Amino acid sequence: MPDNNNQQKITKIPTIPFDVKIDITVGGGLYARLSQLMTHYASQKTEEEFSTILAFLQQPGNKPRDEFEYHVITLLSLVVEIEIKAKEQGKIIETEMPQA
Repeated sequence: MPDNNNQQKITKIPTIPFDVKIDITVGGGLYARLSQLMTHYASQKTEEEFSTILAFLQQPGNKPRDEFEYHVITLLSLVVEIEIKAKEQGKIIETEMPQA
């Protein structure tokens, strides 16, 4: 009889492979919240520091050097992808906003 106590338990969990693209519908409300989150996250650095980080991350082949940059690139990638799709679908409008 096999000894079941020594066997490693395997659990199957749903995952999404890194190279898979997923089509979703995103409302303007979610986009606004993501943009606010990006703004809040960016406020943790000075404007100059954040600009330097963005310039670094926009260079081909550069990868995040720390957790902050990793989260910035994750949020930025999602926000930019939403903006690209919204523009392609003609769903971007211009809104007047007072300047600070």
